[in-house]
Amino acid sequence: MRPHAARRSFRPLGKIIAARSLKVSKQQIEQAKTSKDRLVVKLDAPLLVDISYDTQVVEGGVLHLYPDVYNQKTNTLENVRSELQDVHVDATNLDDNLRQMLARVTMSEEFAVNVADIKTGRALQTGGKTNL
Repeated sequence: MRPHAARRSFRPLGKIIAARSLKVSKQQIEQAKTSKDRLVVKLDAPLLVDISYDTQVVEGGVLHLYPDVYNQKTNTLENVRSELQDVHVDATNLDDNLRQMLARVTMSEEFAVNVADIKTGRALQTGGKTNL
C-alpha cells in the first residue's frame, strides 16, 4: 500500500490484521516493513484500497513535499498553494518560499515543514529534508 508517491505506509496494517482476525505475526509484519519481501495473506472478503498519487500532503499540521517519482508534473506552485488553501493558509504571497521549498525535494528526500511555520514566514528556516 503506497498512499504517497515515495513511501510505503504500514499504519493501517495492524488495524486490518486485527479486524480480519488474520494469522500474521509481529515478526512477519516487521520483516515486511524492513525488506522488499512481499507478505501475502489470503483475505476471505476483498479489501478495497484507495491509492492516490500525492506529492504534496498536509498530515498532522505538517506539509510534506515528496518527489514526483512518476514525472507527472505534480510538484507545481499551484498544487502546493491548493494543498495549503485546504488547511486555511493564504499562500498567494509565498511563491518565492514555495519555489525554494520545492527545490529542496530530491528523488531520495522529502521536504517537510509545520504549517504554522509557513504562516509565520519561517518555513525555510524550520523545515527540513528527510530521507525516504
